[in-house]
Formats: sequence, C-alpha cells, structure tokens
Amino acid sequence: MQEIPDALQAAPDVYKLLMENDRVRVLDVRVKPGEKTRMHCHPDRVVYILSDHMLPRIQERPRLII
Repeated sequence: MQEIPDALQAAPDVYKLLMENDRVRVLDVRVKPGEKTRMHCHPDRVVYILSDHMLPRIQERPRLII
C-alpha cells in the first residue's frame, strides 16, 4: 500500500511550517475558496481556525486524512 504523504510534502504551496519541536508542529495553512489539495495526512493534531472554514472528510483511524 502506498504511504499517504505528510501535508508539507503533499501541498507545500498551501502548508507552511512556522515552528516545530518534539511536542508540537505549527502550520500556516492558506487554502483559497474552491481550492483542493492532494490527499495527505497529519500526525496527532489540534486545529485552530482563524476564519470561516469547512473541514472536509475526516477519517479518524489511522490518521486524519483530508
């Protein structure tokens, strides 16, 4: 089975790494209305949204897939 890429690898034009350490990774995510990204995964996460947003399909196991 093919590995699902990390968000930073799948859509580097959308996801920018702001900070990362052994406990947290902070991404700046800018998806324009109607824009889509390749299927990708995120490690354990918390999402904090700063504007209107609809989060598409979420698959809880084994990882978040958007």
